Amino acid sequence: MTGYFAAGAGVLEILFFGLSLWLGTYLFSRNVKSTRVGLVGAALISYALAAGCMYLEPIAPFSHAILAVPAQLLLLLPPLLCAAMLICTRVENLFGVARQAFFSGLGVLGWFVACGGIFFFLHPLIALGAALLPLVAALVLCWRHLRDKQPLLFVLLALICTSAFLAVSWPLACLPMGINLLMLGWLVAAQDAVEQGEAFLPDVFRSFDYSLLLALLFGGQVALLFWIGEKVEFPLALLLLSIIATSILVQVFSRSARKIAERIAFSTFPQVREARAELHDAADALPRINQQIDILNTDSEEFVRLTRRALSNFGDLQRLASSPLTRLPQVQERLAARGAKDDVLERATELKALLSESIERLKPRAKGDFGTSDEWRYYNALYFPYVMGIKPYSRRGSSDPPDPTTREALEWFRLQVPERTLYNWQNKAARLIAADLRNQCKLLLPEAAREAG
Repeated sequence: MTGYFAAGAGVLEILFFGLSLWLGTYLFSRNVKSTRVGLVGAALISYALAAGCMYLEPIAPFSHAILAVPAQLLLLLPPLLCAAMLICTRVENLFGVARQAFFSGLGVLGWFVACGGIFFFLHPLIALGAALLPLVAALVLCWRHLRDKQPLLFVLLALICTSAFLAVSWPLACLPMGINLLMLGWLVAAQDAVEQGEAFLPDVFRSFDYSLLLALLFGGQVALLFWIGEKVEFPLALLLLSIIATSILVQVFSRSARKIAERIAFSTFPQVREARAELHDAADALPRINQQIDILNTDSEEFVRLTRRALSNFGDLQRLASSPLTRLPQVQERLAARGAKDDVLERATELKALLSESIERLKPRAKGDFGTSDEWRYYNALYFPYVMGIKPYSRRGSSDPPDPTTREALEWFRLQVPERTLYNWQNKAARLIAADLRNQCKLLLPEAAREAG
């Protein structure tokens, strides 16, 4: 019976290793710019590494402490990262102040756990609290988005599984944390998709299915050796984990790897490389396009939010291609006017041109290319960071732009405009751009109705 229990625990550890590593890396590949997404992704990857160490520990030919100590230290990171995610999450309801204080208390509790030692050797209540902290984070996300009732089912399921694992066996007490982390990662990815105006399930299922197929294809061969052999040996176990990790990483970051490989392979054929890049970008954008959003009947606040997201993705044509704004009637009209084919990249190109023209209309007339008065603030806030691509507050070293006007604007942002002020200006400017796009829609729709009649 003990042998079957150990084998079952090993299978669960491999399963949680693969699922956590896949979802953590998927979050990074989905939106590396989001702090919330990055923190949860890092928590999942930390847990995956801990699960791998725990699987290898009993069969290691050397001292078990070499793997046990890193595993226990890695298990301390997810509660801390989840607490940090809660603290940095902006709360927008009547209990905001109280909840922020509560989240700060959770962060302090996480630090006490980290400083007090490995929580598996402390009081069981501390271990339970560390395991349930990701669940608390998931509950907060559900609370913030009560219109999405379905995620509450995931919360209930995770709570049931947590209780079951803690009741059955203490050695499996680390698995409830994995369940809660997986649920939290799923909710964070879904929330990010909603905020971006993108479809979630097609993209996440594509990533999961491909990762699972690769892991089974290559890892299954090593698992077959386990089944044939009399016992699990450390080299084969390490090989199995490395194959699973490699399969997941290759699939999740296949877009970046493919671009690097094709840049090398087609270095002497730039036209072929560019044509293939366009086809790949269109194929990658399709799973993220949310066809259920009716852009013409979207309420004003949602339209402003989608416009703000489109502006932030101004320099990324692939992310812009998944914006619901590509289905605006003026985009369709511009495509028909120049006889272009109707595909996702052409629509993204026209949307980018529309946004650029709307930004240009914010510019004060006949007053030069740059100014610092109040009438210039909204134009400056959008044109230079998004159209020209300057990053005035970036800590990374970057060369000054060659254009003297852009250099002057960059210096002005750095010396005169706080980062928070620029963010507020961009939000207000996005409302002006959204209003401009909606006015264009109102002008086009009556004409289309007359032509149809």
